[in-house]
Amino acid sequence: MDCSYCFLQEHLANNPSFQIYANYLDALDELDRLAGDGSGRSFRVGTGELADSLAFDSVTGISRDLVSYFSRRQNLMLELKTKTDEIENLLALDPRGRTMVSFSLSPMRVFATSEHLTAPPQSRINAARRVLEAGYKVGFHLDPLIAYPDAEQDYVELLESVFDAVPPKAIAFFSIGGLRMTPGLRTAARRRFPADPLLVGEDVLGEDGRYRTFTPLRLQLFSRLRERIAKARSDLPVYLCMETASAHHRVFGMTPLTPVALGSRLASS
Repeated sequence: MDCSYCFLQEHLANNPSFQIYANYLDALDELDRLAGDGSGRSFRVGTGELADSLAFDSVTGISRDLVSYFSRRQNLMLELKTKTDEIENLLALDPRGRTMVSFSLSPMRVFATSEHLTAPPQSRINAARRVLEAGYKVGFHLDPLIAYPDAEQDYVELLESVFDAVPPKAIAFFSIGGLRMTPGLRTAARRRFPADPLLVGEDVLGEDGRYRTFTPLRLQLFSRLRERIAKARSDLPVYLCMETASAHHRVFGMTPLTPVALGSRLASS
């Protein structure tokens, strides 16, 4: 989809094509062993890390096998992560509450300048409402947040659009993360998209080797969105993506859950 900020520009720099594995059903045998390990844990099994979960689904139909499998596993939750509105295969299935579709969202300004081949934000929100009505859980990723002038207003308006379409009580989670780039990614993105004004803001190199927006500006934006989400539903799960525990504490006033605890909570929600 060629988003100008996408980390795959660096991560897959020498692999310009996509490979779809035909033996994906082998993974289900591995999941059976995981689910039956006797621990009693619930697991969230995420997709969409190295390619959008649904970008090729109209061609491959892989979601049909995955949703059907997870619908029969009470301690496994499938997450399909997408910037598309390609949900037609999903609407023909009964997920029995065991598949979550999570939509990455940005305001129109970010979509127009940086998310070149994705579905428009409102189309993704409408798709979220439709899969919710079809029995799926839904979540939203506000990631990456980009701290440009008027960003706070734009992101709050985006949340208003979400809450107008999807009841807050039905949302499984929000994840929030700021724009972050390694030096290699920043160089590649600025070279490939020199006309994108959102890629040339001031940033600071952090201890993890990634450039981020100056911390007070970033946390102010995080806090404003947390406040708006809490106003819609006080117990709606919200977590920060790839931020320190101290940043989480400054935004939420508490220590973040461990990755294992967070995954288990979302899998059983």
